[in-house]
Amino acid sequence: MNERRRQESEKIKEIVASYLMKYKNRFPKFIQGDELMWDILEQKAITPGIRSYIAYKLYTLTGGKNWEKVIGPLLGMTEMSIVSTYATNRVFDRKKGGKTETDTVKSIMASAIARDGMYHILHAYYKPETIERLELWHEISSIHRWFYLGQYINSFKTVFPYAIKEELLIEDLPAGFSYVEQQIDKVKSLVQDRISGLDDYELNIFLRNQFLRLYLINSHLYERLTILSVRLHKDITLEQKSLLEGFGALYGVGSQIVNDVIDFALPSLGLECMAKTKEDFFNDLKNRLATFPIFLGLYANSNSIQKEILSEYYFSYGYRELSQPQMEEILYYLLDSKAIQISLQIASLCLDGAKKCLEKSSVLKLDIALSDIFRITKESRFIVNMFKWYRKQKQLKKEVKEICQVA
Repeated sequence: MNERRRQESEKIKEIVASYLMKYKNRFPKFIQGDELMWDILEQKAITPGIRSYIAYKLYTLTGGKNWEKVIGPLLGMTEMSIVSTYATNRVFDRKKGGKTETDTVKSIMASAIARDGMYHILHAYYKPETIERLELWHEISSIHRWFYLGQYINSFKTVFPYAIKEELLIEDLPAGFSYVEQQIDKVKSLVQDRISGLDDYELNIFLRNQFLRLYLINSHLYERLTILSVRLHKDITLEQKSLLEGFGALYGVGSQIVNDVIDFALPSLGLECMAKTKEDFFNDLKNRLATFPIFLGLYANSNSIQKEILSEYYFSYGYRELSQPQMEEILYYLLDSKAIQISLQIASLCLDGAKKCLEKSSVLKLDIALSDIFRITKESRFIVNMFKWYRKQKQLKKEVKEICQVA
């Protein structure tokens, strides 16, 4: 992250924290003192995410003034939405807040309270005419509708073997998905010579279902936030609206693929952030999700022992913990088989497409800070350290092999 982006993020943090903490302080002290009800909200007050930063940049770079009061409430609403979804996710992922019945109930309550927080900020800080002009009530409802549909697909439909057998058909998908669909043929040409065990029909179904999953669980929020950030203060043409939707949709997909790659960072690397704690690593595999890294690992042109370990674990039903040696074997295999590298190429394809849409919209000129968001496939500290670990392990294996040959 460059220095300018860091400084701007600090300013955003102060504004977001004010909205989140004001909302928390409306509740009785005995509820405020329940750590599990508020831990995610308090973390978000300290570290607002990339979505708020993008909204801030789109607003200010397109000429928006007085951003603290005009777009500040929208940033607060955005982070409230993330708090709500994170609280639900930890139940799905059996993490802290989802391991016992009591904690699960509290997480569900925390999610509902955060959703109410969105409506509270909307009603308290935006004038009725602004709400009506931007259809903000509908926008909030739509964001949650598509996200939870995405979560259902993520948890129950894009797992193998369903992910390659049943095409998921939804008639009224939002406009931004058309930009995502355009990537399918490009991705197919990238992966089809590197996999085995699937026919062309199954590969097509997987790719369509996978991009649908990625779009619904992450991209749709980016798409709507992009449009709202600009329309809060200026009118845009239908072509500009479409291109901004394309930017949000493709950026959301690209960043989610990066997130799916980061899921395989080793806890022993000692890296954590709000979106990825030690509890999160290898959770996609534990929950049998069909992400790009897992798909490319399971169907790679390889007969290695590590592939058998990955396959045996994935297709053994029931949630099980992985040992450190097992995680290391799986990560080494995903890197050695290029499953992670190809996943990052797919992410880069989407991120490049997002950047082109934003530039073509001509609503703004990218500055150095906003350009920084497109470098996540190369500059994420998780990814950088995963590759450092891989190179070290590869060198060690080479040295051991040479010693054995000499002996």
